[in-house]
Order: sequence, then structure tokens, then C-alpha cells
Amino acid sequence: MKAISVWNQKGGVGKTTLSLQIAGYFVKVQKKSVLIIDLDPQLSCYEIFELGKLGFDVITKMPSAKPTQDIIIIDHPPGTQELPKTKKVLVPFQPSILSYKAAVRSFIFLKKMNKTVVKVLSCVDTRKAEHRAVQAQLQKQNIFTVCSRSIYERSINQGMTVFHPAIANLYGINQAKNEIGFLCAKLFKNK
Repeated sequence: MKAISVWNQKGGVGKTTLSLQIAGYFVKVQKKSVLIIDLDPQLSCYEIFELGKLGFDVITKMPSAKPTQDIIIIDHPPGTQELPKTKKVLVPFQPSILSYKAAVRSFIFLKKMNKTVVKVLSCVDTRKAEHRAVQAQLQKQNIFTVCSRSIYERSINQGMTVFHPAIANLYGINQAKNEIGFLCAKLFKNK
């Protein structure tokens, strides 16, 4: 079993979207069983799960017994009240000074907790010069980028991930699949 927490002190940085899309990749591409533990009080992952199209399970609290799935993803709420439960922590942040400063504080905080941090610059709109500049600077630091793509929102609004065959021909789907696939390869390099 492999586990990862998706966590940041700041809200609105793409934690839920990434949790769902990563789960979709492992189920549809890698043929792994996946469980998302949705600890965010908004229960967004769980609400999408209730639509019945995801292909993996979502629960809303830490299970009492050890899960049997191959991959466990914990979608954390923003803040420090609910600390990451896993050794490996994915920290998404947006290309803005406020989001980046919060992320740097998170990186320091997690390092003190002896966590392995995967840094993800999320919601990058490559049409914006400021976003491109931040992306170029952070790529030098080996920080992974997930672009702002309407297909992520569109797939989730339909209760699916970008890996669902029902939306295989939509605009931007291949770029999104590649992006998430590269991220997942980085998350668990040995698999």
C-alpha cells in the first residue's frame, strides 16, 4: 500500500482536484485500487463520489482498520488543525506571492515533521505573463507544474476524472492526462 497526503495551509490551491485526478490515473491507467479519505469539511471529493462515476471509493473519516487498497490519498482541509497523516505529502500552491509564501512555510513545517514533500505549482494559466514567469523560475527548483485547464473542472462537474472514457475526446484531455501521469510517476517513482 502506498499513501500520500494532499495538504496545504492555504485553501483554494487545487488539493481536491489533484486528489481526484491522481486517483483517476491510478485506477484507469495503472489498474490499482484507490481510496480517497476526504477530511475536508466541504466534502467535495465525497460529493463527486456520490455521483457514482469515479471507479474508486471515497470515505469521510480515517478508517479504524488499515485500508486494503493499493493507493490511499488523503485530501486534507486547509490549515494546520488536521496535520498530514502520511510520510509523503503533496503540497499544491498557486503562482501568486501569497500562495507561494504560504507554501514555503508549509515546506519548512513539513521538513521539521520529517515528511517527504512533493511540491506542485497548480492552477497555472500560461496565458498570463506573471504565471509563466513564476513557472519558469520554479521549474529550475524541480517543482512540478499542473496547468489551469478547463477540462479538470469540466470532468469533475460531470462526476468523473480526465481518465474516464466517456470524455476521452474532449478538448485538452490528452494534455491533462499527460500532466497528471507525469505527476503520478513523480509521486511513486519506483512503481
